Amino acid sequence: MGGSAVEGPISMKTLNEVVAASAASSPAADQAVHLQAADEDTWVIHEGLAGGANALFCVFDGHGMEGEKCSRQVASQLPSLLVHSAHFKARRYSEAFQEQFLACNQALLKQRSINCSLSGSTGVVAFLQDKGHLLVAGVGDSRCMLGRLQPDGAVRAVPLSIDHTPDNPTEAARVRLHGGRLEPYRIGYEEMGPCRVWLADSDTPGLSMTRAFGDAVAATVGIIAQPDVMQVVLQPEDCYMLLCSDGIYEFMTNDEIMALVHERAQQGSQPFEIAQHLVRTARSQWLAEEEGGIDDCTAIVCILQQEGRSRRTGSMLPLDAAKAATAISRRMSGTPQVMAAQQTIAITADATVRRAARGTMVGSAALGES
Repeated sequence: MGGSAVEGPISMKTLNEVVAASAASSPAADQAVHLQAADEDTWVIHEGLAGGANALFCVFDGHGMEGEKCSRQVASQLPSLLVHSAHFKARRYSEAFQEQFLACNQALLKQRSINCSLSGSTGVVAFLQDKGHLLVAGVGDSRCMLGRLQPDGAVRAVPLSIDHTPDNPTEAARVRLHGGRLEPYRIGYEEMGPCRVWLADSDTPGLSMTRAFGDAVAATVGIIAQPDVMQVVLQPEDCYMLLCSDGIYEFMTNDEIMALVHERAQQGSQPFEIAQHLVRTARSQWLAEEEGGIDDCTAIVCILQQEGRSRRTGSMLPLDAAKAATAISRRMSGTPQVMAAQQTIAITADATVRRAARGTMVGSAALGES
């Protein structure tokens, strides 16, 4: 693989373990000119938010000149805003995420050290609670999906997020209502790439999404940070959960992604190995399709094991606390923060989350090659 990867091992073998999760990330690059950009993606895995029986998974994909700073800032601030929310403390989680996405956006726009005029970040967040309750909130085009086992043994993807792009009629209508212009980038008379958001009388900002954190200029023509929120209860057939940036799915369908996850899990691969395989596969596709251009690629893979499933999706290995701390400190770059040495998530067979450790892992691309 031409880029770096980040390891975030958090599985821990217990008698009633149900979920093991990890992440891998690789920065954008242009192989034609031997250029590797800063990784504008950031991922977060936080178990025991506000001391509760829960787990928070996040992927943020920055864009623009200050995209890296934007995604780091949102990743750093959103969990803190949530835990101090009155709605969150009262377990009104949908209201809490709606409110704090907007608060996080306002805080980002006020950051003097970050110029958000033409920069911002997507965000997709999955909040797993006790008894298998799952809330997903998102802005932009990063995705969350489940992998659900079918009677024939195949796994199908179940989307839990919406791509906020100009191709969505509701999103496009809002932008037009606010005076925005929607059309692809043009070189002469030739249209290039997807439909983008522009000011009515200026070829800026050219944003390919309709919701995001930051993006002050685009906000004048209807770009918002209000998330779409979906709440579901995990079913016995739900084997996997995946969060990813658009670099992962650019050349793969959701079902193709889940087929790769399932194949590797059936072979006994661990979540990080599966996430790393997804990143490598996506990078190879970018190289083949875009003449050396590669987008940031980030994936969080969760393997779910629940009572009543007809077959196991793969084994999980114990993670010694000292080894976990060593792995995290060795593999993380200087920018991400590690607030706890060990991350473990244990969920009982009746799908009740129990706190095994508390803390946060925040990651982007690591130092060194993989």
